[in-house]
Amino acid sequence: MKRFFLLIIMLVILVGCNSQPESFEQLKKAGEKAFFSGNYTKARDLLSKAAARQPSDKNVLYYLGLSYARDFLYDSAYVYLKRVDLLFPKDREINQEIYNIAMELGEWKAAKRAIETLIATGDSRDQWSERLGWLNRHLGNMVLAYAYYRRALELNPDDPGRYLDVANSAALIDSVPIAIQVIDSAIEKFGEKEELLLNKGLFLAMNNELEKSEDVLRTLYKQDTTSVSTMLNLAHTLASQDNVEKKKEAYKLYLRIQPSVGNQVDSIIEALQQELHIK
Repeated sequence: MKRFFLLIIMLVILVGCNSQPESFEQLKKAGEKAFFSGNYTKARDLLSKAAARQPSDKNVLYYLGLSYARDFLYDSAYVYLKRVDLLFPKDREINQEIYNIAMELGEWKAAKRAIETLIATGDSRDQWSERLGWLNRHLGNMVLAYAYYRRALELNPDDPGRYLDVANSAALIDSVPIAIQVIDSAIEKFGEKEELLLNKGLFLAMNNELEKSEDVLRTLYKQDTTSVSTMLNLAHTLASQDNVEKKKEAYKLYLRIQPSVGNQVDSIIEALQQELHIK
């Protein structure tokens, strides 16, 4: 009799040990436990089964999305997080994750919408000014990009990068004189840094101030006669001027950098050969 009861107890224990979560609540609980234990594959398996039973449960969809994200499976993560966002809009935690994944996937509109939700639920717009400038630029909203970059510069005037952001966005909305002014302000504040001078040379050329552009780029070239970007832009400026000697100098510069830039300058070299009657 004792052996009989002992056998029953052992069978109960074995059945209990081998049992798998079956109900929605069991699957959900076990899935979340696996997620927080770092077992994201198991979490996905359990939470997917839970989602099949209740496809609108907030936590199931959220942690299912995160379990994909933690293994860098961003496409699947994005699908589930967007689904839970549609069901439970304006949630800060969800939108923070959507923002992170949207940036990874290059989903700029979704990233921007997520930021707007974060601002609506507590963040200040100022703290997102640089990122909103960047996103609007990539979305082609150049006027907005310029405005946000301007604000980012006001908030952080000691970062040379902010001046470049403002200047470049100004140039893209056909405000090249403003771009030059901003770069001049940066040069006055930080000195004649290579990147600042190079951009100034570019903006001067865009503004058809070719001789001034040439002067700036020659200053850079004297500092480093091996810089491909400096030689390329100096060559462009020289070739654009109505001066045979400068065009010849541009031709020589193009030949020097041709091995480094590949076929980018081939057509320009051919055009100069014809114009200068070079064989």
